[in-house]
Amino acid sequence: MKRYRIRMGKISLFFVAALLSVIFTLEVRAEVLDIPLYKFAPVKNVNLRCISNDYVVTIPAPERWKITKAVLTVNFVNSINLIGDISQLSVKINDTPIAQARLNPLSPENTLKITIPPGLLTPGYNYLSFHAVQHYKKECEHPCAPDLWTTLKMEEAMLHLEYDLRPVPLKLSQISSFIYDPKLFPYGQVNIVTEDSTDGTITVAGVAASGIAKKFDYRKVMFSTSGDLKQGFDNILIGKKEFVEKALAQKGVKVEGINGPFIRIMHLPKPLLKKPESDPFHSLLVISGLTQDHLKLAAETLAFMNFPFPGRIR
Repeated sequence: MKRYRIRMGKISLFFVAALLSVIFTLEVRAEVLDIPLYKFAPVKNVNLRCISNDYVVTIPAPERWKITKAVLTVNFVNSINLIGDISQLSVKINDTPIAQARLNPLSPENTLKITIPPGLLTPGYNYLSFHAVQHYKKECEHPCAPDLWTTLKMEEAMLHLEYDLRPVPLKLSQISSFIYDPKLFPYGQVNIVTEDSTDGTITVAGVAASGIAKKFDYRKVMFSTSGDLKQGFDNILIGKKEFVEKALAQKGVKVEGINGPFIRIMHLPKPLLKKPESDPFHSLLVISGLTQDHLKLAAETLAFMNFPFPGRIR
């Protein structure tokens, strides 16, 4: 019996060690973001007045994000002349109630901490609404008396998000809606790698960058340049056929079909260590061709096409 227990112990230890090894070798794509609510609103404080009033904030949710947790914290102050039993503040996401609180005249400063069901934040623009019902008399009251007010401190309000990144679809048709999505916040990030710094190449990079900025609807985009692909970012690789083929061969990636103006989307290759690997959560956009004119035409196509792309252009 003793020997049996020892063997089971060794098996258990081996199983735990193997499980931990798997866990720590898995790539974790969880992201955390805390952003003040006033970033989505044009004001730092909102005054809800009269018997009934509301305010709506638009919250973008990129298709690229799979939101796993959302917590909203809101501080507010209400008038001490309100009747608490019949005065309340309610909060909704896309017309679905997620919280409500009485407006207490004896405790006029309060904080709401609301856990938002992740499923309510769907890809696109979500409407976060605050609705106040306020009374200072139970009858015969003026509908907009000075005593009827509640102030939302938007500057102190915070939206906490936890999300996983979804794999990038390898379709040029997804460039505007998924990769260079104006709903990404607080800003987009794109790294550009060029063959050289000649006037022609810089012009092509500028055309591509302006096209990307347009797809982001001219919201803030952080562009960077480097001599090699930058991990953890979406990248654009710009250069003629020989340069592109050599640059990608160093990552263990073979690219074919560069016989003219060329645009292709792929997963971002990782540094070549033992075997070719790629980061499925970030993209590499290749702009190439046989001549400088081919590069320019490919970049202009990327920048000015406003209808869905096919899977690739060459």
